[in-house]
Amino acid sequence: MKKKLSALLASVLLIATLSGCGNTNDNKTGSTVAGVSDSNSYATWNGIDRNKVVAHIEGQDSEKFDVTFGEFYSEYLYYLLSYNISDDMNATYKDQCESFREEIITYLTFEKTFLEVAEEMGCGVSSLTDEEKEIINTNIETTKNNFISNYTSMAKEELGEGASEDEILNRSTEMLVNDLARAELTTDIFEKWETNNFIQEKLLKLLTKDITVSDSDVEAMYNDYVEMAKKALEADKVSYEMDSTLTLVYVPDGTRLADQILVMFDEETRNKIKEARTAGNDAEADKIREEAYNAEMQEKVNSIYSLIESGSDFDKLQETYNEDGANDPYPVIPGSALYVPEFTEAIFSVDNIGDVAEAAISDYGAHIIKYVGDDSVTAEEKEEIYASMKDYIVYQKETEIQQKAYEEWMERFPYTIDYALLKITPDADADDAIISE
Repeated sequence: MKKKLSALLASVLLIATLSGCGNTNDNKTGSTVAGVSDSNSYATWNGIDRNKVVAHIEGQDSEKFDVTFGEFYSEYLYYLLSYNISDDMNATYKDQCESFREEIITYLTFEKTFLEVAEEMGCGVSSLTDEEKEIINTNIETTKNNFISNYTSMAKEELGEGASEDEILNRSTEMLVNDLARAELTTDIFEKWETNNFIQEKLLKLLTKDITVSDSDVEAMYNDYVEMAKKALEADKVSYEMDSTLTLVYVPDGTRLADQILVMFDEETRNKIKEARTAGNDAEADKIREEAYNAEMQEKVNSIYSLIESGSDFDKLQETYNEDGANDPYPVIPGSALYVPEFTEAIFSVDNIGDVAEAAISDYGAHIIKYVGDDSVTAEEKEEIYASMKDYIVYQKETEIQQKAYEEWMERFPYTIDYALLKITPDADADDAIISE
């Protein structure tokens, strides 16, 4: 059950990405791919009756619930075309394609199921309002246009310079139609995809409409993260400093914001210093660094300090002289293990906000560091964190409800799937597999 549910959830996302949300695969070659119908690449699927039932529920309305090979194969062929897979049994793609075959048949059976459940709950296709149908039609056009846009560059290349926008659009549309046709589909598939997507979203909203999240739930989650951050900081400063979530929710007392202008050693010098450090030869590394901080470089650093002392704006000087690549202040905790020690020592060597430390010489160059302020989690930031955590808790609850509902539906509508025909290896303990004759 666990593997099948995982496949279901994966297929819901994959099908939505490939279909309803529009295929934006940059590697797609469109109509330049050899036609599927007359290709020997997929010979393993030749001769199979498109009307053959590959998924069935005993005792249920076959018209509603049966999945035919044709339904499965069209979705599968379009997947192969979309990813330019010319031979799905080739060792390079075999496992990938088998996984997707499983996801497709799992989704197609799930699709039949949720459409039935939606009807029972009053949010199915028969209950769509004119306004909702209009939304679906808009989504259909958007998705279709997204698919067409994938062919624009190819159409331009084929038609050459001077082609009008209408000519390019018409040719792009033809390419899409041709690709769909090779997968035995038409543009009507967009209506199916978008209608089913809309019904599924409507059903899930109905299932999760009573979800509530209290302020105390959010506060408890926030406090848990703060405690997690404190423990990480105590155990390993680097692990704390490298975790953007932990540094977002908790900033230790004494954390300072450091602005800097870095006058860098040249790349060759930096590499020599690094190689010496890596080899354990710190004395050699220090010597290279001392020699690199020569009179010319010292003069450049001193001239920057002169400009600072004469009242020049530090931010403006950064734009001109900083070779660090970033002009935003760095939060530096006391005893930071994230930055080079010379940098950390410099920011804590001055007493007052606005002070500029003496030049700190590291393996990277000369750091001119300004103490621009103290860091903390502001009320505004905390409010944003609370909002994000609330959304996350809602998402968790929605996922829990959805998974429970999916499991119930799968038990209520137990499909027997012809895994052998679809060349899918079922779970060892699967009870829904049949062997093709």
